[in-house]
Amino acid sequence: MLELWYNANMDAETPLYYIYQDKQRIGWIKNVDKEGYIDANLIYKDYRNKGYGKEALIALKTIEKRALKLDVKVDNEQAIKCYLAVGFKPCEAWHQSKKDYIGMVWEN
Repeated sequence: MLELWYNANMDAETPLYYIYQDKQRIGWIKNVDKEGYIDANLIYKDYRNKGYGKEALIALKTIEKRALKLDVKVDNEQAIKCYLAVGFKPCEAWHQSKKDYIGMVWEN
């Protein structure tokens, strides 16, 4: 069973949520700011392509209960496919300085 563990000791360099599957840490989600912008998220290499990324994002959405936003590199096809599968829609990049990124938003 996948779980998100909230990190109460979060700082700018530490994930806000750790992703666990059967008590094994398999990734993290870093910094969901007050506007719902996800700074970064990662599923560790050995756990990719098993649906955990989708499951973690769905769990995050149930916790955060608001629109979520992120930027993704245009050539990261695996991540884009995952985001689209859970309901994110493409839009302009949130950080305009990131020319090789696209923005994505998942509304309530």
